[in-house]
Amino acid sequence: MFEILLSVPSFEQKQLSKYSKNIVSSVKASGGIALLHNHSKRSFLAIAVSEKEKEFFKALISDMIVNFVIEVYKYNFFKEKFYVNENEITEAFLNAISIFDSDADKEIIKGEIEFGDEILIDSFYFFKLTGLQSKWRKTIEIISQNQIQNNKFTMIEVIKYLTETSDNNVSVAKVSLNEKNIKLENFEEKRQFKRTINGRSKFFSELIKLNPARITITLDSEDGEDDVLPLLNQIFDDKIYVLN
Repeated sequence: MFEILLSVPSFEQKQLSKYSKNIVSSVKASGGIALLHNHSKRSFLAIAVSEKEKEFFKALISDMIVNFVIEVYKYNFFKEKFYVNENEITEAFLNAISIFDSDADKEIIKGEIEFGDEILIDSFYFFKLTGLQSKWRKTIEIISQNQIQNNKFTMIEVIKYLTETSDNNVSVAKVSLNEKNIKLENFEEKRQFKRTINGRSKFFSELIKLNPARITITLDSEDGEDDVLPLLNQIFDDKIYVLN
């Protein structure tokens, strides 16, 4: 049997549960054992699968750790420096910085992962990825020196640049806007989802993370257009297609 224990501090329990869903379902489908539990101020994911599937699950675990570091720790790294006012532009800015150059970051993270009986994801981040954090600090210096975070319009221009120069995670995202909520859908085989999102800030965060190559928009009300579409156009520009 291939057995491994992954853990984070208990205050990151929700994130561990979120990022391990694919692993847990794959383990159970293979007839293995996957168990999420808490003990002594830490949250654990215990995995046991057959030896013949070891390499497959090591790859899944590596991907999970990489996404956890990028979307949780990297995001929080920049949030500690730049989070002033909670609004959709600030959130979009933080998420755009987090996805920028993430392919290079992912290669660095994967190169540092060592498999043993247990991986403490937080310790791995703080002690094995100090070089990566130094790289991110240089980004912080550039942003601070140019006072980008102090100007709404400059932030939008930076968000636009970062999304344009980052890889698209999906080809098409379908958006339905109305005065009560926003529906976000994608139908690609490997990343199918359908979500109803309450709140502009969360919507822009989700869309920035997806960074679609094309966004089709259906307007269910004039309020939806007034509230969201102008900022969408500023960030995504010619990727936007409004359907009548």
